[in-house]
Amino acid sequence: TTTDELAFTRPYGEQEKQILTAEAVEFLTELVTHFTPQRNKLLAARIQQQQDIDNGTLPDFISETASIRDADW
Repeated sequence: TTTDELAFTRPYGEQEKQILTAEAVEFLTELVTHFTPQRNKLLAARIQQQQDIDNGTLPDFISETASIRDADW
């Protein structure tokens, strides 16, 4: 089954059709349409971060949390 934004790559039977109603598929399509741009940005950032790590740049703490880390416990 395919819509413009969503494709199910495996055929599904009667049980799946009970769950994947037209309304459910429409809802899933709306979710995909709404969140795909943000998801793609996050995935690209993840790839870039991994490349940075592979090149020797290690992650660091954000400056906004310095007071917590530097606090005298």
